[in-house]
Amino acid sequence: MAPALVLAGTVVAVQDHEVDHEIKSKSTPLPLSLAGDQRERRLGAFFPLAPAPDRMLVNYGDEGGQHTLMIDMKTVLSGLHLPPKPPSPHVDAH
Repeated sequence: MAPALVLAGTVVAVQDHEVDHEIKSKSTPLPLSLAGDQRERRLGAFFPLAPAPDRMLVNYGDEGGQHTLMIDMKTVLSGLHLPPKPPSPHVDAH
């Protein structure tokens, strides 16, 4: 049984490494600066997500000072956070 557990642990570690590599390859390095007359730029950001968040706050600065952008997550994530399944009824084997 022990070799199977070691193999399973190794597979999970390799998969975790592949996921981490993929996230790093798609993430935009921060801080991010816009050049000259550039008004916008697409970026990739990955971070842990709390269950059923209401909003996300993004802090940024420009020539006008520091600002906070509030993104309504209720609409964006609608339907993704499903209620947990009810527990299965306990079956007594006696």
